[in-house]
Amino acid sequence: MIMRHQVILAMVLPPLAALGGTSASYTLAYDAIDNGGLRGTSASYTVNLSLTPGGAGSSPSYTTRTGSIGQLNEVIALAIHAIALAIDETGTRQFSANLLLDDGTRTVLPATSIVWSIQGGPLDGIDANGLATAGPVYQDTSTTVQASYAGSIGTLAVNVLETIPDNFGSYAGDGLPDSWQVQSFGLDNPNAGPAADADGDGIPPLLELAFDTDPNAAGTGPGTIAYEGGVITEHGQPTTSVANIPNGVDFRAVFGRRKDYLSVRLAYTVQFSSDLMTWVNSTDTPVIIASDAVLDLVSVPYPFFVNGSKARFFRVSVSLVP
Repeated sequence: MIMRHQVILAMVLPPLAALGGTSASYTLAYDAIDNGGLRGTSASYTVNLSLTPGGAGSSPSYTTRTGSIGQLNEVIALAIHAIALAIDETGTRQFSANLLLDDGTRTVLPATSIVWSIQGGPLDGIDANGLATAGPVYQDTSTTVQASYAGSIGTLAVNVLETIPDNFGSYAGDGLPDSWQVQSFGLDNPNAGPAADADGDGIPPLLELAFDTDPNAAGTGPGTIAYEGGVITEHGQPTTSVANIPNGVDFRAVFGRRKDYLSVRLAYTVQFSSDLMTWVNSTDTPVIIASDAVLDLVSVPYPFFVNGSKARFFRVSVSLVP
């Protein structure tokens, strides 16, 4: 009898283990078989893995949501950002944008991946990097920046601020504030120049501005400035005040001076004469005796003599400060 023996060989395989991660700069070598959620280590790094697919890792500054395999997030908005929502005229402002997702997270987009445009307003342009350049304005003016990315559109309203008083359109560089010219004459009106006289009253726009009178009131022109009880009741041309004082009479030159005369670059100089030929500048500081929303009424005393003769006349010279 021949005995036959059957030999059965059993192979025991080691548990599967993921290989270490590698890149051009780093290698993470595994030291032991790991179950999901345990700590993984290498000679240089330690990582705590999440047991739950879609778990979140957080720190005081960042939160990362890994998501489940195949999970999709919906885009709910394209948001535009800037460090400030205002631009000085002729200045620039950098804009950026990111996608708002339905899980509350944001995806920052490269500025060059966005199609930028301007939806009206005084912006001269916006380049492919989201850098916008403002044009000149005569008053603070709103404008809208638009961003478009993969079918999502976002807009952001910003203000262009009037910071240069004399640089707008045909009124640029003539010395008068553009805001006053546009308010008084509209856009591109040749009668708005410093030496013009639109209403034919003999008073040029520079003096109409200085004394806050109407440059379009045709006729006899404004009367003299009037006041009562410390309040200006009527705007007009300079005048003289006379008051009795002990042992004499107090003569004063009185005129309206804009409250904003420094910002609109106006200089008022009071001059006195005895003969209407020779004029001498007053050295006295004007004193405010009445006011309203636009003007201060100021007065300057007559001097006793001008070049050895009694002072009899006065005028107010108005000029534009460079």
